[in-house]
Amino acid sequence: AVLSRNRKYAILVMAVLAAIITPTPDPFNMILAMGPLILLYEIGILLAKLA
Repeated sequence: AVLSRNRKYAILVMAVLAAIITPTPDPFNMILAMGPLILLYEIGILLAKLA
């Protein structure tokens, strides 16, 4: 429940993290870096609901 409630804050943190780890200031690369992070977060929410 905590992961689902704080989803918007987690995505904001992921966006900042993706902006830091990408070497270029290009927003396309930031989105490419953010995609797997969001996917893993959503899989974590799904697995927590199944457990």
